[in-house]
Amino acid sequence: MLTNVLVGLAGTEYADAVIETAVQLAVSHHVPVTAITAVDVHALHNVGPVPLGAAQAAQQLREHRMKLTHEAIDHAIATFQARCNELDVSYEVKREERESPYDFLASQARYHDLTVLSLRDIFHYDIRMSGDEDAGITLAKLIASGVRPILAVPAKYRQVKRVFVAYSGSIESAATLRRFLQLRLYDDIELCIGTFDMDEERGQRLLAHAANYCLGHGIKADTVYVPESARDHLLPEADRHNADLIVLGNSAKNLLLRRVFGETALRAIRESELPLFLSQ
Repeated sequence: MLTNVLVGLAGTEYADAVIETAVQLAVSHHVPVTAITAVDVHALHNVGPVPLGAAQAAQQLREHRMKLTHEAIDHAIATFQARCNELDVSYEVKREERESPYDFLASQARYHDLTVLSLRDIFHYDIRMSGDEDAGITLAKLIASGVRPILAVPAKYRQVKRVFVAYSGSIESAATLRRFLQLRLYDDIELCIGTFDMDEERGQRLLAHAANYCLGHGIKADTVYVPESARDHLLPEADRHNADLIVLGNSAKNLLLRRVFGETALRAIRESELPLFLSQ
C-alpha cells in the first residue's frame, strides 16, 4: 500500500518523465507527493585549479553555474506544481543547497514509501562538469544511505502494464520482490519472473516459490529460466517480454563495491530505457 511519494526534481531531459511518473502514482493511489531539489553546491563551485590572476573569472563561472541551476530548478518546480494543480494532487516542495545532496534526500526518504528519481543525472540541473559521478554509483550510494525503494525513471514516461522481475533467490532479491508486491503500485499488471545463470533445477525451484508467493498477493506470474548471465541477458529478456518496468534487487552491504552491488544492476542503470524498481 502506497501512502505518499517523494520525487527528486532534476533539471534535465528526465524532468518531465520523473514528474509525470510521480504525479500519476499520486493520482492512482490518492496520496500526496513531496518534491525536493538538492543542489550539489560543492560540485558547482569546483571549477578546478585556478591559475594566478584568474580568480575573478573562476568566480564568474561559479556564479554562472548557480544562475543556470536556479533557473532550471525554478522551471522544474513550476512544471511540477502546474501538473499537480491540473490533476488536483496534494503536494509540497522543498529546496535545499548543500555540500552533499545525499543527506537531504536520505532524510526525506525516511518518511516516504517510494522515492522517484531520474535513472541518470539525478542531481543535475543542465550543468555538466568534469568528474561527474557514474549513475550506478550515485544510486548505490543512495540505496546504501537508506533511500529505498527507488523507482528510477528514464527520459520517456510510460504506463506500466508488464513487469519483469530479475530474481536470484537472495535475501535482497526476495525483499525487493516482496516490497514491490506490498506497495501495489500498479493495477492489473502482467508479471514475469526470471532467474539467470544458475543450475536449472535450482532456478526452476526458486521460480516456483516466487510465483507461489506472488499468487498469495493475488498476482499470477509467468516464469522464465535463463541459463546465461543476467549481466548480459537481463535487458534483452525484459525486452523480449515487452516489459514496461524491471524489478531488480541489490545487496545492501558495501554497495559501492562493484563486485557486491553487481555488474548486472550497474549495467541496467547505464543502459536501460525502462524504469527500474530498486531496493535492497
